[in-house]
This record gives sequence, C-alpha cells and structure tokens, in this order.
Amino acid sequence: MSAGVRHAYAAVSAMERRFKICYFIPHSDQDLRNASPLGWYTPGLHEAAGPIRLASSLPVDIREPYAQTDSILLNRLLRRIWPFIIPIELDAVRDIAPIADMPFQVYLTNNSAVADALDDILGKLSLPVLHASSETGANRIPFEALTSERVSSYVRKVLDVLGEDPSWEGLVKQARRVMSESPQRKVRKHHLPLGLHNVVAPNELALMAFGWRFVRVQRISEPVGRSDTDPQVYVDRICASADAVSAERERLLTNYPPGLIDYRCVLAVASMYWGHFENWRSRIQSAEPKVRKMLKHALAAAVQAETYFDRLELDSQGRPEGGPLYAALTQQRAADMSSFTAALSMIATASLAPVLRLEPRLNAVRGDLRTLAHCVRTEASHNFVWKTSRLTGALGRKMRDLINPSFLERIDAPEQGGRIEGMKLISDLPLELLPTGGLPLGLRYDVSRLPPVPGNLFVQECMMPPAMLPLRAFDDVLVVRSFKSNDPLRGMLAAAIEGMYESGGIEHVRYRFVDVETVDQFVRALNEFEGAILVFDGHGTVDKATGVGSLVIGDEVLDAWAIRKECQMPPIVMFSACDTQPIDGSHGSVATAAFVLGARAVLATMFPIYGVRAAVFNARMLLRIDQFIPIALKYRPLMTWREVVSGMLRMSHSLEVLRQVNRLARLGLTRKQMDEVQLCANESINARHAGWYEVFIEKLAELSGRSRTRIVDDIGRWAGLTDAMKYIQLGNPESIVIVDELPEETFTKYVRSVVHGPIREPDPYTSPAGSAAVPYADHPWGRARE
Repeated sequence: MSAGVRHAYAAVSAMERRFKICYFIPHSDQDLRNASPLGWYTPGLHEAAGPIRLASSLPVDIREPYAQTDSILLNRLLRRIWPFIIPIELDAVRDIAPIADMPFQVYLTNNSAVADALDDILGKLSLPVLHASSETGANRIPFEALTSERVSSYVRKVLDVLGEDPSWEGLVKQARRVMSESPQRKVRKHHLPLGLHNVVAPNELALMAFGWRFVRVQRISEPVGRSDTDPQVYVDRICASADAVSAERERLLTNYPPGLIDYRCVLAVASMYWGHFENWRSRIQSAEPKVRKMLKHALAAAVQAETYFDRLELDSQGRPEGGPLYAALTQQRAADMSSFTAALSMIATASLAPVLRLEPRLNAVRGDLRTLAHCVRTEASHNFVWKTSRLTGALGRKMRDLINPSFLERIDAPEQGGRIEGMKLISDLPLELLPTGGLPLGLRYDVSRLPPVPGNLFVQECMMPPAMLPLRAFDDVLVVRSFKSNDPLRGMLAAAIEGMYESGGIEHVRYRFVDVETVDQFVRALNEFEGAILVFDGHGTVDKATGVGSLVIGDEVLDAWAIRKECQMPPIVMFSACDTQPIDGSHGSVATAAFVLGARAVLATMFPIYGVRAAVFNARMLLRIDQFIPIALKYRPLMTWREVVSGMLRMSHSLEVLRQVNRLARLGLTRKQMDEVQLCANESINARHAGWYEVFIEKLAELSGRSRTRIVDDIGRWAGLTDAMKYIQLGNPESIVIVDELPEETFTKYVRSVVHGPIREPDPYTSPAGSAAVPYADHPWGRARE
C-alpha cells in the first residue's frame, strides 16, 4: 500500500460519520424579534450557553477516549474530525433524532418544559440515547455526571444494540476492538487553578477537552462595585491560561511536521450592535425624563466599558446607582457574554487553540474608524494618499495603545520555525490593520475573522463543520456581473481575465459571466450554479444613516436578508465591490448576509476599492487558483482556502507598495528592477517564509540605493493603506480544505485495483482486501499512552 493510499485510508476512517458523537441542545422555537438588543442572541441560545460549554469538552468521536491525545489533535488540525454541537429547535428534533448513520446522540437541556417534551420524543426511538439535564427526571442524568467516562458507557450500550444488526458489523467490530485493546485514557491534573470566569473559560475547556482536569479553584471576579480591582489580574490569568494551552499544543505536536492547520491564537473582543456605540447619547435624550439617569448609567456601562467588569458607585444600601434599568441591561449583557464565551469555547476546544480576550476599551477606536472611512469615501483630491496613510497609521498606533502589553507581547512574538502562522479574529473591529512586526496583522498572519454580532449567526459559524474540496471543484467559477451597459467598470474584470487567458497564464479554470439587472435574475444565477466559487462584480454601497452595506443590482439596492430563503450561495464568495463589510458599518452588511445564504468563506471589502485594481486582483486570484494550488498540492497533501487568499493579498500588497513608493517617493526604479523586487517577494511569500516582508524591504533598498529606514518611512508616508489591506477574510476559510483528490476516491480506486473490478463503497473499518492488509498501527487513532 502506497503512502498516498495509507493517508487516504486514515482520513476516510477518521472522517467516518458513524463514529461521531452528536451533541444536540434542544430549545424552544425562536423568533429573531425576541433577540437581545445588544448582541442579538435569541433566548434559546442564551439557554444553550451552558450546555454548549459542557459539550465542547467531551469526546467528538467514540474512539477518542482510547486514543493518544497527539493523534486526536492531529486529526482535528487536519480537519478530519470536528465537533457536532448543534443547538436546535425542539420541533426539529423529531426529524434529526432517527438519523440512521449517526447512532451516538447526546442531548443536553436546561429547561424543564423542553426536557419533558424531549423525553417524549426520545422514548419512541429504537436506539438508546443519553439525555443530560439541569432539570431532574427519570430518564436523565445531571450535567455534572456527563463525563467522558459516562459517554463511553453510553457508547457501549448503543454498540450492544447495533451488534444485533448485520449491517453494522464493521463499525461494531472495530469499535469494540479499540475499546478492548486500549485502556481508556487517564485524566491528568493541571497545575493552573480554575478561574470560573468567561475570560478564561475557553482556554480551560480546551485543556479539559484534551484530558486535563483542574483540582484547585481561584476565582478571578470581585464583588460588583469594587473600585480597587486591578484589571491586570484578569489579563494575567487570561495569559496564563492561553500559555498553558499553547504549551500543551506544542507538547502534543513535537513529533509532527510544522505547518499544520492552526492559529497562533484567537483574538477576541466582545461587542454589540454598532448603532448603540453611535447613538446612545441621543437615545438617552429621547427617553422619558424620569428614566434618563438610569438609562445613562445602563448604556454608559455597556458602551464605555474599558475592562472586564463594571465600576459603579453604590448607594447607601450597597446597590448599583443605575437602578432596575441598569440591572436589567446588565442581566442581558451577562447572558450575551455567556453565549459569546460558549461560541469561543467551541473554537478553542475544536483544535486546542489559545484564546486572548482583549479588553473592551479597544472599542474606543470606533470614532477613528469613521474618520478614516470618511476620508477614503470622499477621496479628497488634495494629498489624498498621504492623508489616508497618516490616518491608517494613527489608527494602528491607537489600537496598540489600547491593547494590554501582555497581549501585544504574545501577538508580536517571532514565528516558530520561521513560517507564516495563522490567526483567528473574533471582532467587528478591523484588527487586521493592527501593526505587528512591521506589517498589518492581516498581512503578517493568515487571518480570518468572525464578527460576534449578530449573535445567533456567530454561534452558527462557530459550530460549522469543515468542508473538504477536491481540486476539480475549483475548475468552474461563476462571475455575477451587475453593471449598467454604459458603466465604464462593466468590462474591466472580463478584460483582465481574458488577458490572463490570452497570455497562457490561466489554463484549466473555466469562468462564466452572468449579467443580472434584477434581484430575481441574481437569485436565478445563484440557484443554477453548482461550483465552489462565486465572484460578484458590481457596485456596493453603504447607507450613511444606518451603516448597512448593500449590493446594487441594476437600479435596485439588494436586501440580501430578504432573499435568504430563495437561493443558496456557494461555499466561497468573493466580492469585487465596495463596502461589502464596511469598516464603520452595522452588522447588516452584504458579507454578513452571504453567510445567511450559505457561504462558508467570504472575501469582503472594508472600504471603496478602485475598479481597475479590483479587476486585476480577481483575475490574479483565478491565475493563483489555476497555477499555484495544483503545484502546491504536489508537495503536500492539502492546503486551505485561507492560505490561498492570504498569499494573494501579500503579493498584491507588495506590488501596490512598490508602485506607490517608486512613483511618489521617486525611487527611480526601472521596470526590470521593479520586476526583480516583486519576484523576490513572491518567491518568499509562496514559500511561506515569515520574513518575506524583510526580504522585500532589503531588495527594494538595495536596488533603490536608499537605506532600509528611509524605505520604511517612505512606505508609511505613501502606501499606508493599499487596496490589498481593504480586503478581509470572513468566516472559516481555514476549514475549507483543498486536496488533489478526496480521500474516499483515492481509497476506492485502490480497492478496485485490488479486486480488479467495480465494487461497492469501501467499509473503512475492515481490511480493504479482506485480509490484514491495513494493520491497526496504521489506523489514525493510535493506542492510548496516558
């Protein structure tokens, strides 16, 4: 058996759905009109927060309790396995409970009425189920009893029932072999104390998910109103817990090659609806006079929060001065933060990712965002490039000033092994523009971002499983074009792509332009396309009053939320349009709506972009898909969409910087010299060298005859905001895994070659040739050693 087939077998076996444990969290039917006014979470997701945390620390696969934790992490980083944690409306349980190919189902409830109704549904099923609840009942266990050991005991009961059905013989045989030959992994005691606080919960749960338990408790929070509490205590505990996760991950990956799918860390900033930050003072003035003082206390505490707790004056009875209105809003904020933390916990536990919860004082940059956005949109003719560069630089410095030095130390630390690393952002602030290591964070790291508002959508994206796509899925690209016939931008992208084809650059990727003039035509174009990538080529706009971004279709402004039940987006969407995720806008953006329509990864724009540059950028993206991905897959088994886009953004940024500085700083470089600098940068970028920008700077200094310091100053003055910096990756592009061929296809071909003829789909739990051709040692789940 070749290495490729062996790898395919391991992937097929690890990804098999029948081995997965599904954690369903039923709740009452939800109405978005009842969502919380701050974070837009529905009551059901508030209720689900605790169960989500608990489920995120439990086994994802029935083999995990018996496997080595390093192999568990490897399979998660390779996106072969992923947690199935699904908040679900109670009425939908009747449809999903009898799913035939996923027999291991655990239900968690913390509402008495929901728990009672669920017991009636589950009682009619033929297979055993496990119901854990905060509400006592005859057919339930308490939350504290839902441990990895209890889940394994439940799995054995299900296997006993499945063993009576011959169609499950393969799964039952393999599962019982794992359980009998490997002892269940022992729990280890961690030296850190349990903090019992939202800010450290994701890191603590990540350690629990990988076999650690905490035997000491040391609460972080102080009583309400304490004015002498030091925020640094919270920061230190966050950093200590994040460092513990990083250390455990490094220990587990010691024997594996670098470059696995991962994040250096997750940077998270809690948020709420943008309009509250902009209009809270006017809302106070429009309120009834008798409640204005209470409303001021309540809104100010939320909007002007600087750290992880509120500082309020207490009355003579020790109660907050804000009164009942403050108490009600605080309760809403607490429920939102609990749901926010639960979603972060799913990210942290899925792949042992450290989480740094930044202080909310970072929201103070929102005024600076509006100023920068206004400058870019008005495009003042006098010193425009210099002004935008200056404002972008000032914004970056202010963000660094507002981030605790302990966090900056971990963000700025050199890359391990000298290779580009990943970074996940959970924020509606443009942390991609944060300066670090001489670059914006979005260009130094492979960055993707999930906005935390709307809350329901945020939770949905955090629990979204990975998608593995074969290379052939990128052969067809749909370009939806929406320009009027006399629009000068109409033909730019087509001309740019045609130029790539005529020069022989694009050889395999096929593209199709569909012109739309109405929303109905737009919907039809989406529904008729079955490929992986959609490019929208048209105009975007932002409503200055509401901050809502929209696409322009003919003479209509598209309300993407209104068509969410009419069409389905492909997994990858690229917007060649302005303001599709406005840097100063609301959470009703076009990019956000794309996720509602089914997109998994969205390349969006924070500002207006230049038509010609956007056309060239998207044409070069097709060239990168056509040429770079196939070459890269010859040297490694997989790559991610995040890496594809990140490399393109770096190359575009360096090219824009080169042209801007050469023209405005008058470097005097010839075309040949500029090509030499760009080639040097591109080679370093595609080799994933973390020092690619230093290579670029040094080469530029060498050929221009200027000092490195002078070149850096020139870039800061004349290229502080390139068009490449205006693009952001939203969603989970790191979980769109690209392979040359799907593992099951590779394995099927092997099996067919062995038996010399077509066969049924292979059972990954038995030997492909009906003998001992695949020894247990080659199985993706090694024997437990702890």
